[in-house]
Amino acid sequence: MGAEGAERKWKKSQLDTKLISYRVLLSKFSLDVTSAKTSFYKEKLEASAQDPQKLHNIFLSLLNPLAPPAPSCRAGVLARLQKQPLRPPLPSLFLTNSRSLTNKMDELRLQTVTSNIIKDSCILLITVTWLHSSIPDSAIELTDYTAQCHDRTSDSNKSRGGGLCMYVKNNWCTNTVTVDSHCSPKLEYVTVKRRPIYLPREFTVIMITAVYIPPDANANLAIGHLHASICSQQCTYPDAVHIIAGDFNHADLKAVLPKFYQHVKCATRGANTLDKVYSTIKLGYRARPLPHLGQSDHMSLLLIPAYAPSGKLLLPSLRLSRFGQMVPLSSCRTASTGHTVTFFNIQTWRCSQTVSQ
Repeated sequence: MGAEGAERKWKKSQLDTKLISYRVLLSKFSLDVTSAKTSFYKEKLEASAQDPQKLHNIFLSLLNPLAPPAPSCRAGVLARLQKQPLRPPLPSLFLTNSRSLTNKMDELRLQTVTSNIIKDSCILLITVTWLHSSIPDSAIELTDYTAQCHDRTSDSNKSRGGGLCMYVKNNWCTNTVTVDSHCSPKLEYVTVKRRPIYLPREFTVIMITAVYIPPDANANLAIGHLHASICSQQCTYPDAVHIIAGDFNHADLKAVLPKFYQHVKCATRGANTLDKVYSTIKLGYRARPLPHLGQSDHMSLLLIPAYAPSGKLLLPSLRLSRFGQMVPLSSCRTASTGHTVTFFNIQTWRCSQTVSQ
């Protein structure tokens, strides 16, 4: 038995006899290590006795040992999001089916305080809230978030159930406009236009649509109505990021919008994927399953942005030319629009840099 085994036995039993055995083995191990180091360097010095340079290097390594390597930097989309939670290229999204939000507010508040990945989410999207006009706004308040609710109306021909709610992080976005909403027996959705504080230059706004399709609804009629609304938004905002998330049940939006990408690959209720997230960005998100919210029968989801802004992918290309041998501007231009900027001249060298705009 080694020193590690003796240490485990002592910590488990807390007996003095085990502690004495552990100290004896630890002392023997230290003596063995010291003896091994002594013999190693003795052989090394004897082999290098005729070479002063090798002797100097050996003594230098003993007097100035190498510092331990620095801890490696964590990689991955989640680590990148945790470094800058309020400046993601796409909004981080927490999606859950609550089945009555009012009796789960305590747990939601607890998660937004104790769980960093939920606390720093830009948007909390909750379906099946069961909210109605008699519930005050103070009952569903969250610190540092602004709630935008779309309750089920009499147009749905149902007295309870349904409802959508989006919580928006105040430090991420304050410019919000509701563009479209709909409530019927077959479909509930609300579309909100957001212009966050930070947004990559290739996007103008972010269009987020929260959707709930009841399990007894006609999927074809619901998808057809939603398709018409999304197409209208794409025509109005062609340079926007369109994100559609919610509880789709048996409906599949990919059938009518093939250029949208579905990011949720895991099951969210039993063996079925009912909660889905679509966007116009391929590989824009990675879905991570989270535990149920309270007694809900749906798994929660965290959508982590995996998109890299195009500005970070384009590197400037350097072009060197002899002084007097000017390079034509046409050869310096890239396939996209751009111009050549001369930064400095050093003696007979001229350095030009092509910058894409």
